Amino acid sequence: MELGDLKELDKKEQERVSNIAKKHESDKKVDVNVFYKDFNLDEPHTCYNPISSVDLKPFQLAPFFKNIVLDIKPLHSEDEFKKYYGMDVEKCYELKNEGLFKFRLSNNYTDYSNLNNDYLDLILDDKPPVSNVVNRAHGLLINGDDSSINDLFHLIGSKDFDFGRYILNDLGLSDSYMISAFDIMAGHTYNLKNGDNEIYEIEMAHNFTKLWACGYNEINELFKLLLGTGNGRLDWAFVFSNVYANILSNPILDSINGTQMMHSRIKYLAKDMSIQKLDSIFPDLKNPAHNLEFDDSILSSDKLSIMTKTIDMPTLLNSDDLDDFDFKGAINALKTLEDIIDNKRIDEISGATQDLQNELISVGNIVKGLQEGKIRKKNILSNVSWGLSSVGFFGSLFGDNPYNWILGLVSAGGFLLDSAIKFDSIDWILDKLNKLHKDSHIIYIYDNYDKLKFKDLKNPQINLKHNLTKFNDELTKKYEYYEYLYEKIPSIKVWIDIAIQNLIAGGSKVEGGDPKIAYEINKMNKEISLDLKLKKWLFDHFLYGSGYLITEISKTKYDAHSINPHFVRSINNSGKIKNYVLQDGERIICDNIVCLNKFSIIEKNMLLLDTYYPEITKIDSRPTLIRDQLEINEKLVKDNYKNYDMIIKIFKESVELCRQLDDKIHEIDLLNKIGLCYIIKGRSEIAINYLNDANILAQSCMSDEAKKLNEETIKILDDCKDILSKN
Repeated sequence: MELGDLKELDKKEQERVSNIAKKHESDKKVDVNVFYKDFNLDEPHTCYNPISSVDLKPFQLAPFFKNIVLDIKPLHSEDEFKKYYGMDVEKCYELKNEGLFKFRLSNNYTDYSNLNNDYLDLILDDKPPVSNVVNRAHGLLINGDDSSINDLFHLIGSKDFDFGRYILNDLGLSDSYMISAFDIMAGHTYNLKNGDNEIYEIEMAHNFTKLWACGYNEINELFKLLLGTGNGRLDWAFVFSNVYANILSNPILDSINGTQMMHSRIKYLAKDMSIQKLDSIFPDLKNPAHNLEFDDSILSSDKLSIMTKTIDMPTLLNSDDLDDFDFKGAINALKTLEDIIDNKRIDEISGATQDLQNELISVGNIVKGLQEGKIRKKNILSNVSWGLSSVGFFGSLFGDNPYNWILGLVSAGGFLLDSAIKFDSIDWILDKLNKLHKDSHIIYIYDNYDKLKFKDLKNPQINLKHNLTKFNDELTKKYEYYEYLYEKIPSIKVWIDIAIQNLIAGGSKVEGGDPKIAYEINKMNKEISLDLKLKKWLFDHFLYGSGYLITEISKTKYDAHSINPHFVRSINNSGKIKNYVLQDGERIICDNIVCLNKFSIIEKNMLLLDTYYPEITKIDSRPTLIRDQLEINEKLVKDNYKNYDMIIKIFKESVELCRQLDDKIHEIDLLNKIGLCYIIKGRSEIAINYLNDANILAQSCMSDEAKKLNEETIKILDDCKDILSKN
């Protein structure tokens, strides 16, 4: 389509939306549906936006919804379109004519110019509505003006933000929120998106706009502070904005008051945000609004579990399978539940959710039959787990004081979804919801990572004939502490899940990540079926720092199974592993066990965890970790004031500990201090070696902190050279 025609379509869309907005300026409640009247949406309906999960395709949602709003992105070619949506334009249009899909543009019309062969003209000719234009009009009806969001956009365009990459890398750390930012941008697939800051700023701005459009300006004030303090943390603001938008604004604007789709990792991140100590992470932050506190949640805990468990089910593998699928049970059950929640018939909720659960199981059985004999495609999910939640005034129906659970969100399995801030006075939030046509929404929480569930850490199961118990040693205490943090800190679950997915979910051959892990996976993948065995092995590696896979080899069989690190120890001889021993005394030779032995994600990142979650991590039963030993060494240095031989010895031990953690920042600082001690002792010829090492190490760093330390190193080095020249 010609650019001039697209500009004209943009103009007409602006006029259409503006005219509708004017008609509803005096409405007490704002209904986003007035901008989408031509859709004629039937409940239950949802939206499909590929940023949510690239591997979950829109046709796979058909068993659960009557209508699916399809956000069409301006992808350059139809090949890209087909990869993104799992079908070509013609098939999408066919399903639109059948009433399943409703087309909506994610960008202004002019962004769809210069596409290969004008392949989207079939859709553009229908003149679909533009979400950006509608969202802005909705926001003006709610807020009256756009001054608050314009201030935020000005901040985004006025400075370069930190992404946490440089300082974290130099400290040997990997922030779960930085990793989660990559994961969200990748649509929760195995292709993590690093990219430049501009990409994240654009998506973050979309989230800000949607929150503003629903009246949540006070929450956007939090983002101003996250971005405005120091150099700002773009990765944190990006993740926070995604969590808030998914919960508060996307059910209204994206799903058009329908059923929202939300990935389970967003749920865990939201819970994680509620337990963090933002004031210790960002000490310069002040309360961004009256009665706003950081230490509790805006989505406080609802006491009701709607569903008792998540449901694992196969998915449709091909859009043509829709021709053979004619089961409406799940759709009708969800419609019934939507109606019950809309009308707040609390006594009917339990039965309706059980009915929906049963219908979802029936869908799974039907789809499983359709999957038989068909090839599973790499970028299309073959299995999804579903849970169910509700957000909105529905939560206020429970408890003696309904205001205690305002905006309560309950998820499957009793998990409570919280967010990061609480308002002592909820008048402002009530005011926002009172302006919205629909004050409660159902959310489907899904997981696109097949069956990776390790819930029973306290009683780990192993596939062995032995009846084993745990070793009674210091390593067991560490393992139990890691398990405690895994259960208490939701972001650790997300962290490990992403790490495993990005190692093995990309197909049979692993090329990224740790070379040793990749080598072992690829070697074994040629000979045995990995599946859950491999996932459990890698899970143990990331959680405990050790993963053990015992192989069983015979003339007719090659198999393997993981064994929990609680039950196995290595036997060393002259610093080398000779073999392994199980808790019952049986020895296993090295050839029959594959061991990944590095550092637990938890041990490696305790500096961050102690900062973010001090009330959880700093408990009396905590074993001595490497970071703890570094603190002990600091105290020993003070206790040995002016005993430079002892101080040098302690510093050297700390250097080795920093090297284990790959902490270059503290290693540089320690090398500088060792150099100073030798200068004081009159041994400048030795000092210069440590100072040179510090200088070389600093050259490999990227953070401003390392550069400042190196300035100190160079100054000491120059003084040292002067001393040597005079001698």
